[in-house]
Amino acid sequence: PDLPVVEEWAPFVRLKEEADALGFYLSSHPLDAYGSSLSNLGIVSYSTLTSSLPSGNRTERAKLAAVVQKRRERNSNRGRYAFLEVSDQSGIYEITIFSDLLSQKRDLLEAGAALLLEVSVQREGESIRLIAQKIDKLDDKIISFNNGFMVHIKEESDLNPLKTVIQRDEGGVGQVWLVQRLAGNLEVEIGLAGRYSVSPALRAALKSVPGVIDVLDREKPGV
Repeated sequence: PDLPVVEEWAPFVRLKEEADALGFYLSSHPLDAYGSSLSNLGIVSYSTLTSSLPSGNRTERAKLAAVVQKRRERNSNRGRYAFLEVSDQSGIYEITIFSDLLSQKRDLLEAGAALLLEVSVQREGESIRLIAQKIDKLDDKIISFNNGFMVHIKEESDLNPLKTVIQRDEGGVGQVWLVQRLAGNLEVEIGLAGRYSVSPALRAALKSVPGVIDVLDREKPGV
């Protein structure tokens, strides 16, 4: 049968549909869209954390970026607490959240939310337990850190698709610069007029445009 021609889903929409249909992300992970911003904030992956933790009984602190998969709440003598199942590019894991922090941040703990988590890491023999100490929206922290995006494009690129994507995110607080390498090892940098959202969704959309080589963060002065 003849199938209708439809517009391709935006990267974040595609990932949400994959998670809804399959229960996991297939083509990539939502955190891929944050690029180098994660390491700039001192964030480590779950696999790096578990592989680098020394043996023996001890407690450490770490920063993790994760996307919420699901939340299970329980009651105890000390009040309400939760087990938060989250994921990053290295796997799925669980974090415990106790009553005070849970009551303060419950509205952030919805499936699909991207979070910046400061956790205490408790190791007892071969087992590891992560307890949340601080929870923030990851996007809020990224925006406070980044001044905008550096969009590196090929020497010969059709700018119309790029213009369409950028214009959809007008009205934010960040800036966008186009960086194009020319002959003779020269490079030109053009700052676009206006302000734009410097969100991971925009980064992912920009990277999917034909002719775009990479999208890098431009840090705020003094950060």
